[in-house]
Amino acid sequence: MPGQAPQQGVRADAGALLLSGNQGRVGIALAQMADFEPQALRLLADGSIAADLADDGVWLGARQGTYAVYRLGAWPLTTAVDQALGELRRGLDQPLWVLAAPDWIAASQATEEFPVGTLAPALASYDTLLDDLIARTQTLRRERGLEGLQTFGLFPREWGNPIGADEIDCGDDPTPTQDWDDPYWCASWTDYHNTSMSAWVHAWRRSDPAALRSLAIPAALRMLHTQLQRCAPDDDFFHCGQVPTGYGGYRANNNGSHQYIEGLAQYYWMSGDDSVVERLLQGARVRRAYMCPARGSTPPGPMCSATTPIADPWAGLNDRVAVQAYQMFRLVGLTADVSFLVDWSGNTARALTQNFALLQSGGQTLGFTEPSGSGDFSIIGAAGSYYTTQLWMASVYDFNQLQRLRIDSNDAALGLPAISPSAAIDAWARTLMAAASVAPGGNGGASGVWPNELRFTFSGNRVGGALTQLQPGWAPGSAPQPCEDRCLYDSGKASLAATLARSADALGDTAMRQMALDLSALTLQVVGQLPQPMNKATGLYFGRLHAAVARLSLGSADPLFGSGFE
Repeated sequence: MPGQAPQQGVRADAGALLLSGNQGRVGIALAQMADFEPQALRLLADGSIAADLADDGVWLGARQGTYAVYRLGAWPLTTAVDQALGELRRGLDQPLWVLAAPDWIAASQATEEFPVGTLAPALASYDTLLDDLIARTQTLRRERGLEGLQTFGLFPREWGNPIGADEIDCGDDPTPTQDWDDPYWCASWTDYHNTSMSAWVHAWRRSDPAALRSLAIPAALRMLHTQLQRCAPDDDFFHCGQVPTGYGGYRANNNGSHQYIEGLAQYYWMSGDDSVVERLLQGARVRRAYMCPARGSTPPGPMCSATTPIADPWAGLNDRVAVQAYQMFRLVGLTADVSFLVDWSGNTARALTQNFALLQSGGQTLGFTEPSGSGDFSIIGAAGSYYTTQLWMASVYDFNQLQRLRIDSNDAALGLPAISPSAAIDAWARTLMAAASVAPGGNGGASGVWPNELRFTFSGNRVGGALTQLQPGWAPGSAPQPCEDRCLYDSGKASLAATLARSADALGDTAMRQMALDLSALTLQVVGQLPQPMNKATGLYFGRLHAAVARLSLGSADPLFGSGFE
């Protein structure tokens, strides 16, 4: 108030500010205000009132925004202070959420699989570790100062690992004389490997939306309002409407592989916030034209045929960047422009035609996917030797998205010759089983040495030909010492379990099911020994673990609605 010192505090756990004068009371409350401080409510010398959503210097970069959810109120003096504060805050921090029963959500197949009911005995620690992931993220976020309009919502790529480096305090930033903004400049900000999706799973399994309010929704809103690059409708900058950045200051390391929108899409399905689709639509238009130039016109031209090669050496059809585009196509295709579903299925058909092989070995069909657009125009052509993509990456992204296409399209076959999504997934799962034995130290089990890539040689045709040799990805050279990135880390092994569990159900393959169980149990053991908050590592450990635990605990191929669910 004019002529008076401002009232100060440590943390506004009440989440509201109220100003009272001889004419009444005026107040403002912000959702999760304690995590967005500092704010202010001021009476100015001319009698007007200023409500400051950001009361101190806050960095905002180019093409960057922020967000706040708040409520304003005015009352006569006859309204008690406690009543006014209560009315300001009611429903902001703990709004009413309606969640369907877990078995309904699972049976709808609108989400990926997640555990419902009793867990398999070997996976009994899953709930405890998932609860710890949520609680640890909430606690460490506050302890490490990941708050305020700059940073609250997302999580640094590498933080909270008790034996690893913490990137929050780098000591080398554009403002070396002040420490308050170190996390903003130093940390790698993005929803790495969609780690926030674990909060959605926690809410569904526990029928408790608390993790949505505290973790999932803030992460989605940070992606939407800060990391997603917003532009004018006629701006032709390539990354408009896309999410390619997210390292220091949210704008370092411009890289298409950072577009982790699974949590953002789930936020849209839960909230109906049309701004999600409106902003991604601009990026989807650019991405469709990049992958298939004929689609860049208005209205879009014909979809590239299955045999049309990529036009740019980085416009790949598989791997993380491509799959993130497919997720974008699916979301806007189901909500704003159905033509984008053609881009999803059409480009997938191109990948299955140009970069995927179905080969025979020992009476079984194995599947191999090789990199598309990794700086070259490589395809699987004539018989010979080729290298696969990274086993963990393809399992986390390509074959997980192919599972979604299987559901959405009723397993319609794609490409030339046509391959159904289920056939590709099951063949890839058999390849993963074979990968457990091909490297020195590979004992055929979950604990052995697994190569991160494979070298495969075949004769005959790309589809139906004979696999003549299967080697680790460093072949024909000798095994690297130490193996490091050339072999799968435990997080990489965790990424395989869902694909194996799905195909084990489809094929009735008990050995494959046991491998999925062993990999899931190994993942839980590792997470239990070194618990961490939501970050890059737990994004991989938990990312496909939810689906694996669900299938391995369910004991049948797919969840079903119970009798009388209507």
